[in-house]
Amino acid sequence: MEVVQLTVESIEAARANWTTAAIESDMPETDVEMRMDWAAKHISYVDQAAAFAYGIVDDQKRIVGLMDIYYSKRPGKDQGWLKMMQLYLSPEYSYEVVKDNADKILTVADIYTAAITGTIELTGAHKARVVKIFGRDELLFTILVALKTQLAAIATFNVTIEGRWLVLSPKE
Repeated sequence: MEVVQLTVESIEAARANWTTAAIESDMPETDVEMRMDWAAKHISYVDQAAAFAYGIVDDQKRIVGLMDIYYSKRPGKDQGWLKMMQLYLSPEYSYEVVKDNADKILTVADIYTAAITGTIELTGAHKARVVKIFGRDELLFTILVALKTQLAAIATFNVTIEGRWLVLSPKE
């Protein structure tokens, strides 16, 4: 799994795949449409003070996750914050589909891992020193709390939980 910049073509391919998966899973197609429409509006990666849509692709280069990433400029050189606000999974990885399938649960864990490490790796492209990852739902928040404990033991940077945010910042 890896984080990639999206294109109009990759979004349309994902829209088709995700819509098919939503229909097969009896999920509303409108959710897919809203997510893809938002992503299509946020694929300009030049503007530094904006929202960005990034994809997570699997080994077959299919988009299996969409990330809402926000960059906030802060005073000083390279002082921005990069925030992962939301991670959307393809309907084929919804809770109802994966809950009894160990292989798919591991794939979901891989998607979350790629999203978190990918956000950290994007700090160079977006000139950010602080990464904030929002635990929007209970699953992601639980993962972030566990990750905080593991990272704190090995990290060369500060790792804290602030509300529902996992915050990674340089040690001063």
